Amino acid sequence: MKKIITLMMAIVIVATVFIGCDGSNEIENIVTPYPVTVNNVTVEKQPRAVASLSPVLTNILTDLEYTGKIVGYSDGEVLPELPPPPPVEPEEEKFRWFWEKEEVVPDDLGLEVDLPKGEIGTAMNPNFEKIGEFLPEIIFSTQPITKAQMEKLDAVNIKLIVIPTAKSIEELKNNYLAIIKAMSGQLVVDDTGATLVAEMQSEIDYIASVVPQPKRSYLYVESIDPMIATGDTYEASLISVVATNLAEGFLTYTVTPEELATLDPDVILYSSELEKENIIQSELFKTKKAVAEDSVIAIDKTLLLNHTQSVVDSIRTIAEMLYPEVDFVKPEPVASSEPVAE
Repeated sequence: MKKIITLMMAIVIVATVFIGCDGSNEIENIVTPYPVTVNNVTVEKQPRAVASLSPVLTNILTDLEYTGKIVGYSDGEVLPELPPPPPVEPEEEKFRWFWEKEEVVPDDLGLEVDLPKGEIGTAMNPNFEKIGEFLPEIIFSTQPITKAQMEKLDAVNIKLIVIPTAKSIEELKNNYLAIIKAMSGQLVVDDTGATLVAEMQSEIDYIASVVPQPKRSYLYVESIDPMIATGDTYEASLISVVATNLAEGFLTYTVTPEELATLDPDVILYSSELEKENIIQSELFKTKKAVAEDSVIAIDKTLLLNHTQSVVDSIRTIAEMLYPEVDFVKPEPVASSEPVAE
């Protein structure tokens, strides 16, 4: 599934009027897109220029087709080439409303503003000279910055929204909703955003539903040290949709040699950055059933670092590796053959 939602939509105000039983009172319940609160930060209006200090969050922004609004990104990132956003409508307020540099706003507001953009450092070391040049309204980061750094952003009215890197599929869905809420407002997150994450979950649920039972048990080896994907890791949250993690009860990639000796999985999965020979000859793994049965499988590490909607494709790929005899592609709904009533 790679279904990108259209988020460059006009702001709508929905007003519902309830009439009292006696007809004498009217109660208005007005739902507005902004302001919204995202992870304890209030966003007053729809942003037109944003930045990201995290490749993970930049990927989500581009996945949701907000690339045209990104004016800053972390060092080393390359943005995909996507069509520019729609032109600014004449009745809309000027781009970058809070500082209004007249020299970058054309007289004809129907023209697209050619904004400077580029790298702005990292969350550990933000480049405030570049941030000051590009002036995003919002900066997204997976981790907080120092108080002194926040004061620099506050001085030019730039918001910092911290969205921690997801450690589970549920957290990934919440991160999508948080970014949609900040970028497009309450109405869009309640409607289109909710539909998006529901479709992601529906695809994942289908894959899980056709996995043969009982599921194969596994250990995922991240490094030969070894680092094992424990129950609190993102990698395990993906693989465990289709298999049973024998390291589920452990934490922070840590399973001692003594504990590992008690675990005998059906299959050993390992990062494709490792060598299979190093695993099957290791004292920690060579006596395992999976080694004896040659059920030792490499997984492309990028599959397990996927923090976009295509995480569904990653899970499907892993399922196909573990159960090659099963078709994990969700069938298309069958069109109704009933005649249409005249």
